[in-house]
Amino acid sequence: MLASRALWLGTHALSLRYAGDANCAGSTSPAIAVTVLPRVALVMSLVGIGPFAVGGKPLRCTLKLRNQGPHPVTGGHVSSALPSNVSSAQWHCSAVAANCAASGVGDIDQLVAIQPFGSVAFVVSGQVAAVPELPLAIAASVAAPEAIEDERGDNGINRSVAVGIFRDGFAPD
Repeated sequence: MLASRALWLGTHALSLRYAGDANCAGSTSPAIAVTVLPRVALVMSLVGIGPFAVGGKPLRCTLKLRNQGPHPVTGGHVSSALPSNVSSAQWHCSAVAANCAASGVGDIDQLVAIQPFGSVAFVVSGQVAAVPELPLAIAASVAAPEAIEDERGDNGINRSVAVGIFRDGFAPD
């Protein structure tokens, strides 16, 4: 018979014990350490930007991060290297059941704390370069601290957005 019970967060010593029977003597295995980590499910999304941006015009998009629980995360690392063809880049962060720095300039490199089902939103704005018309390479990621198990593990965004001044072609005269 195998008896078990749920383990709480933390490190536990586990060993197996066999009571024995008429054919075999009982024994106990050496203890092994098992660590149960808090779990989170961090979900990142990018909204407010389509497949095309106009060169020479303002850019505004929102990087959202949500903790789908069941535990809080403190020290989650959010990073985003903003595209080199976006100038005057700045961001503002708002939080629901979470904490983040209020604002910054340039790339995002921030630690956040998010309660279960809480979220942070980084609203990014800047000016798209008119020339050369190179795609905007938008990349962002979040990493949970080592002491927390992230169930998703694929917490990154990589998106390419076309840039051009003639999105729909030339207008007829």
